[in-house]
Amino acid sequence: MRWTWLLWLIPVYLIALVVLAPARLIGWTLAQTPAAEQVSLHGLQGSLWSGSAASVETRLPTGAPIQLQQVSWQVSPWALVTGTLAVDFNVPQLTNLVFGQGSLSATSTGLQAFSANLSGDILRGARALNVPMLVPTDGRWNLSIQDYQIADWQQPTWCSALDATINGNAVQVQLENRWLDLGDFAMQLQCTDAEAIAVTMPSSNRLGLSFEALVEGSRQIPRGRIDGFFQPTIETPAEIQEVLPFIGQPDAAGRYAFGFRF
Repeated sequence: MRWTWLLWLIPVYLIALVVLAPARLIGWTLAQTPAAEQVSLHGLQGSLWSGSAASVETRLPTGAPIQLQQVSWQVSPWALVTGTLAVDFNVPQLTNLVFGQGSLSATSTGLQAFSANLSGDILRGARALNVPMLVPTDGRWNLSIQDYQIADWQQPTWCSALDATINGNAVQVQLENRWLDLGDFAMQLQCTDAEAIAVTMPSSNRLGLSFEALVEGSRQIPRGRIDGFFQPTIETPAEIQEVLPFIGQPDAAGRYAFGFRF
């Protein structure tokens, strides 16, 4: 009889080990993988299934470092039964450059689904990440990802599916020590047939600014291009219209063209 109870206790004990496994185990596991060169976790608390990290440090594809504080997560144990990692995460505003929440579903093969709603301040983020800016620009950005997929981790391309929008709200630029209100801007992100990320902005804004951008190359070695126009409207601030000729001469439609590669 005692042996029968012992046989029952063994699986119960193993299940308890998994359920109560501390979040610190994530840090130890991560340290044993190549990802440790890109991501580091500090101040882990809670369990594998419901925990938090006092700070998460990583690098963007551009090489710029970023640190997030008080990141929390919830992992679905039932999804793991099918070999899928399903995680809901939250990054509070606090002093984070990026904050918001999202969810992802991934397997050893690829990223099945990723959705998120993330926000931040334009000027603060650009300065912290060393993003080049022609003139100081401020406001609030919001990235809403409805769906993002990478079918095969082994492929270096950017996406297999993407449906997302980026909005710039209450955007301002600084000219001659004066901040000018430019209003709101909207961009659409999609995945091309070549599995690159296409970004488009319509001209329905105070600057008459429109462009098409492409992020291609590989996730390890990104490259891109952007081509667009400024077509001033009656809402375009006079100070902006005065500097547009420095870009070049307008075409027959009154558009000032620009473009660059990165």
